[in-house]
Amino acid sequence: MENFTLSNGLSIPASGYGTGIANGISHHPLRIIKRLIKETAKRILRPGSLDGSHYTLAKDFRKDRMLKTVARTIAQNGCRLFDTARAYSQSESYLREAFGGWQGDFHREDFFIITKATNRAQREHTVMADLEASLANLGTDYVDLYLLHWPQEGAYLDSWKVMEEIYASGKAKAIGVCNCHVHHLEALMSVAQVAPMVDELECHPFLQQHEVRDYCRAHNIQLIAHTPTGKMSSSGSDVLRGISARLGVGVSQVILRWHYQMGDVSIPNSTNPEHALQNMNIWGFELTDDDMNAIRGLDCGKRIWPDPDNCDFNKL
Repeated sequence: MENFTLSNGLSIPASGYGTGIANGISHHPLRIIKRLIKETAKRILRPGSLDGSHYTLAKDFRKDRMLKTVARTIAQNGCRLFDTARAYSQSESYLREAFGGWQGDFHREDFFIITKATNRAQREHTVMADLEASLANLGTDYVDLYLLHWPQEGAYLDSWKVMEEIYASGKAKAIGVCNCHVHHLEALMSVAQVAPMVDELECHPFLQQHEVRDYCRAHNIQLIAHTPTGKMSSSGSDVLRGISARLGVGVSQVILRWHYQMGDVSIPNSTNPEHALQNMNIWGFELTDDDMNAIRGLDCGKRIWPDPDNCDFNKL
């Protein structure tokens, strides 16, 4: 596995696994009933509303069933970076369970674990308590990288002061933010004693984030791409399919290799162990300059997740 180096000298794997949301729904019959009622109502009142961006009952069951299996499988095959969050419900706890509570074959110091403070914690000034809850869920006394999940309006600058305290305490080896535009980063840099080491944001061939990327490069902030394959919406691109066919690799591998050559850390998510293993295998080939330029031409500003300048932070 290749690595990048953060501004404080900490080494971070160039690619990893994003757990996504695991609701633990299989352990809560009432949640099953509520979700089923909600989905039935949507189908009746808003046909077509249950698209790929929503967590349906079927997706919840599959995530519950597969997250621990996928995490164990890829860890056994060399994956060392795992990204989760308090907002992802049971995902932190599932990671701990996947690794047997860091006993036996899995040693905590061998892994790079990312988690995030919720928007609610920012609003209610409980970021430190949020971290403690995450540490308990993960079964560890530190995380490698702790992030503010969104630039919560009216709170993220004050929250950063707590993040600096957490960094000083050693409970996080690095700190950063998520989903920040340049103006968020500029505001943060104006008050920060410790500059953010990371900006994790939606980035894929159809949303390449060049303005943020240039700012981060100029200020030694590592870009981490979440939703790095665009949930495979970009698999319909003739450009990507052509590169994939020529190299004899999957489209997702082409995209993840593009991220690496752009200098991004990528954290793809999959509930399929074989696909997750394929996502790790991006080191045996290289994209040409022509390939990189062709992929650059796919950028059209297509978002899957909300724009942090136009969203309801209470729902994120």
